[in-house]
Amino acid sequence: MTHTPYFSKYTIKTSQETLKELNVTDSGLSQPEVKKRTDSIGKNELVGRQTHWYDILFRQLQSPFLYLLIAAAILSFFLGEKIDGIMILIFVGINSLLGFYQEYRSEKTLQYLKQYVVAKTKVYRDGKEETIRSRELVPGDIIRLQPGDIIPADIRFLTSEVLLVDESLLTGESIAVQKIHEVLSKEATVIYKASNIGFSGTSVVSGKGLGVVIGTGKNTAIGGITSLTVETKHESTFEKGLGRLSNFILKLISITLIFIVLINILLKGPNEQISTLIIFAIALAISVIPEALPVVTTFSFSRGALRLARHKVVVKRLSAIEDLGSIEVLCSDKTGTITENKLTVDSYYPNSTNTALYASLATPLESIDNLTDSFDIALHNALTPEERKLYTTYQKCKEVPFDPKRKRNSVLVTKNNKAELIVRGAFESISLLCKPEISDDMKKWVENEGKQGKRVIAVGKKYLGKITEENLVKEERDLTLVGLISFIDPLKETAKVAIKKAASLNIKIKILTGDSKEVAGAVAAQTGL
Repeated sequence: MTHTPYFSKYTIKTSQETLKELNVTDSGLSQPEVKKRTDSIGKNELVGRQTHWYDILFRQLQSPFLYLLIAAAILSFFLGEKIDGIMILIFVGINSLLGFYQEYRSEKTLQYLKQYVVAKTKVYRDGKEETIRSRELVPGDIIRLQPGDIIPADIRFLTSEVLLVDESLLTGESIAVQKIHEVLSKEATVIYKASNIGFSGTSVVSGKGLGVVIGTGKNTAIGGITSLTVETKHESTFEKGLGRLSNFILKLISITLIFIVLINILLKGPNEQISTLIIFAIALAISVIPEALPVVTTFSFSRGALRLARHKVVVKRLSAIEDLGSIEVLCSDKTGTITENKLTVDSYYPNSTNTALYASLATPLESIDNLTDSFDIALHNALTPEERKLYTTYQKCKEVPFDPKRKRNSVLVTKNNKAELIVRGAFESISLLCKPEISDDMKKWVENEGKQGKRVIAVGKKYLGKITEENLVKEERDLTLVGLISFIDPLKETAKVAIKKAASLNIKIKILTGDSKEVAGAVAAQTGL
């Protein structure tokens, strides 16, 4: 049976129904109600089990091999070998204290770094807007979002104005998604379909909006993912290997003990003193225990941790060093790891020098001085110096913002007192507005680009002669197709080098991605996999 996420029910509720369920008005929560909800639900933060110094110290002693060494020390004292017993305990002490020092310092470093990350949010309470720490948010709080904000909790949007949100943190998708505040026709059970929900940790690329908090802390989408890392008990390869070695030595001691006693009884008869034989067998078995092994491995791991620290990597668990060194297959995300997670213009059809210029002219009016949309940034970077100079000769007058249902936006520009309408959007949307009809070669080009995981937009234009007072939507017909532009998320400069270095270390790289197999294959081919 499929589990339905908690946010799904809010996707088919109106704004007022959501506010009513959360028992909040348009003016926000009152301070007494905030305190009540904070006491009941807790702070808006992802907190796992707090690690104390004694937890770290106790963790150093949780090893079957150390148990074996302590048992050997006790037996050594019992047999009168005090020096051997003391030496074994010294080895145990050095190993535990060294491991404790390294891991305790790493834990303190992480806590120290967290003190510098203090997120704040604009929230409405008692009818007034105020800025608070994001950790103080509670369900029912109404927050205001603008470009550059990181959404501090899971929210249901109440209003939205050309709102684009980067959800790559949760979906791996490098393209910002359009967010709306209207009710969905069907309940969304997956993140990428919940277009009227904002998720904690995602960031606002452009536009603005209001949202009401529906989930905080661990009761968010990212909180559910984080809880898996807290609840999952991980045993490193080194710890497993050490456990197997301990079991082997324990079995060896047991077999040796039984074997020596039985052989002596068979050779010397039942009159042989059993107690003496047992003591001799135990002493012989203890001699095979490598007392210095834990100290040697801990010193080696500490040296590895220090080398990583020089590269600004904090190692919380020393045993993780061995895991890192024993990797045979490395599974890597594609977006943002192998690729830049940043769109760039790849190609044009037809090969027109004006396509990028007209596409840039269709940038929304509010974004002219502060580009935030990944398409707009890529287009601006693709302009030649001549095109940038020509760009400044146009004036933007009116616009129709991008609509996810229409899959396009329109901008009216003027130059030398002549008006020109530019329409930019999805190929399937723009192609229906153009004359003459789109050729089969162009359709095939779009299809091939799509198979390679590239994004394609079309740009159309229409001369109006003069600035029209009519609704621009009515003028979106009989357009002349300027051209098509494909965008790609390029490889990181370091990707090929890193994959080549991994191959030299006999490490196999596997790409894990939500994109199609054609996209994954294209990226793999570019990296040399």
